[in-house]
Amino acid sequence: MPIDSLQPTPIGQKLEFGKIHVILHEVSPIKDENNNTIFMVSFHITDYEEGRPIKTGVAHIFLKPPELKLEETIGMTDEEKTTLWQNKFIEELKNKLKEQVEIYRQNKSVFTL
Repeated sequence: MPIDSLQPTPIGQKLEFGKIHVILHEVSPIKDENNNTIFMVSFHITDYEEGRPIKTGVAHIFLKPPELKLEETIGMTDEEKTTLWQNKFIEELKNKLKEQVEIYRQNKSVFTL
């Protein structure tokens, strides 16, 4: 299954982690220096935890496309494989964005100066 033909399913423009919202701007497939496809995700964080909202600048994370193991896909149609790939991608994206929210929380004082 060629990665270039697969696109992640949209998960909406906003992910909520309590009162901290991650706003997705774009998920773009790009090629790295070894000509492998990776995904660049542009986002910003809006924090509603304290009084007036705090909004960060746009940041980026990079994700490798998920790999499907042969044993996972035995007996699956191409459509089912695509759905599995998309679900794995979205799960990894959510995990990486959750990490970014934790980094933001640890460094929140930088954004409130």
